[in-house]
Amino acid sequence: MRGVRHIALLAGPLVLGGSIAPAWSCANPYALGVSRVLQIDARAMPLVSSHDYGFSLPLAPGEVVLTFDDGPVAPYTNAVLRALADQCVRATFFMVGREANANPALVRQIRAAGHTIGTHTQSHLLYRMPADRAAREINAGIASVGAALSTPRALAPFFRFPGLFRTTEAERYLRSRGLISWSVDVDS
Repeated sequence: MRGVRHIALLAGPLVLGGSIAPAWSCANPYALGVSRVLQIDARAMPLVSSHDYGFSLPLAPGEVVLTFDDGPVAPYTNAVLRALADQCVRATFFMVGREANANPALVRQIRAAGHTIGTHTQSHLLYRMPADRAAREINAGIASVGAALSTPRALAPFFRFPGLFRTTEAERYLRSRGLISWSVDVDS
């Protein structure tokens, strides 16, 4: 999971990606689509967001990173996938381990559609955890999502704390694993 990953920038939304092709065919001539691809190196940028860390990706005017958390849960995830496909947009999904265990085919469907897969914790606990508990939750979430993908290397080194309940110790742990801690620039 270490190393450089790509993100595809969209004319509207920006998409984070592990192995994104520079362009996709799109039947909708008015779709937002992808405008460019950036590389993100976890060693150079281990923390991302203006909300918690004071800096973000080098986005041009009109570019955004589009992310979805807490799934996958059908039918909600299916509706999101249809909307993204209609606009030829790619996104990053920060998945909960237990949801990936419950919906492995949906995890693979999201990846097959060209989206990036990052992780939350295993159980999506909404509080700041002691370092040892956080490490167990992080590892279990990564293992569950990786198992659902059947190809753990397809998992991007992207992690978001559930509820943004981060700690310095847990961020250090992510860095030791070569993972990028993603917060938000704008929260829904």
